[in-house]
Amino acid sequence: KLACQETEGIRIVITDRDRFRPAEFGLHLMALLQRLYPGKIAFEENRKLIGDLETIRRLQQGEAASQILSSWRAAQAQFLLKRAPYLIYP
Repeated sequence: KLACQETEGIRIVITDRDRFRPAEFGLHLMALLQRLYPGKIAFEENRKLIGDLETIRRLQQGEAASQILSSWRAAQAQFLLKRAPYLIYP
């Protein structure tokens, strides 16, 4: 389909894998693509990569990645508290 056609893209090089946060990066990338190309990103087709319908809805509405991340952090904190009593090794 794209044989012999020039296409554009990006190259990403991770220089510090210990500090790299792939989920945060992906969310920022999806939010940027939505802002640059509204309505052209097939979020539903990538649901398994994105995670959940609520995040997809928020991205489609143009919500900033930083706001979505803040809500993730609140949910993560609740999960970590709930999980703590069940850890074998603290």
